[in-house]
Amino acid sequence: MNNNFTPLNCDDDIILIATDSFTVSRLKELVIKGIRQKQPLSGNNTTLRTDLLISHFQNFKIYERDIYLNEIKFQILEKCQLLKIGTKGWQAGEIIITLSISPNGKKKDDVYLEFCPDEPIEPESPLDDIRKMIQAT
Repeated sequence: MNNNFTPLNCDDDIILIATDSFTVSRLKELVIKGIRQKQPLSGNNTTLRTDLLISHFQNFKIYERDIYLNEIKFQILEKCQLLKIGTKGWQAGEIIITLSISPNGKKKDDVYLEFCPDEPIEPESPLDDIRKMIQAT
């Protein structure tokens, strides 16, 4: 792993996580929807709703001063495969999914995706054709 994460900006690239595949744009939608519309968690006589949890961390006090959070970020690291438009096949690696939630609603919720291949992509050199011709002779 080379730890060179690059942003996934093409909404039409395909990501395969476990056995499910998504376009970049669809994965972003599903992550936000998954957090915002999560069903209540229950157990030990407690019911916890995700929206209540997020609003709970909306502000806190330091002595007498109220501190308001504009943004809460969550990061998820997952093994995946990426199929970029214009490439020949799937590339194994890891994806970082960063979810930014605005508890006070002042900012739009956002998802940022970054990919790091298990093996770095070798850039094609203009000299490759010349090397192939030399090796063929």
